Amino acid sequence: MANILEQASLPVPTLRAEDLPDHHHCAFGQWYDTLGQEQLGNRAEFRAIATPHQQLHIAGKQFLTALTQSDAQQQQSRNALKEAEGAVITALKQLREELQ
Repeated sequence: MANILEQASLPVPTLRAEDLPDHHHCAFGQWYDTLGQEQLGNRAEFRAIATPHQQLHIAGKQFLTALTQSDAQQQQSRNALKEAEGAVITALKQLREELQ
């Protein structure tokens, strides 16, 4: 998230939408699809992370694309990115609470 949002403050963004991995190929996604699935795949709270995580990646790509567009589009995509991040964090907190 920080790397993606930082791009807005750079004179010329160094990260492009096509540079971002999808939700299966980022570090979290690789854990989620393998060890996480093995250990927690039977828990609804774990499975509930999948969609917000995917949406976070989509929002990140949209934000990077919007950096070349209008300020309004940038703000809209920034809001969507923050909302997606919040959904992932909420899902992770719910999983943590269930595991405690």
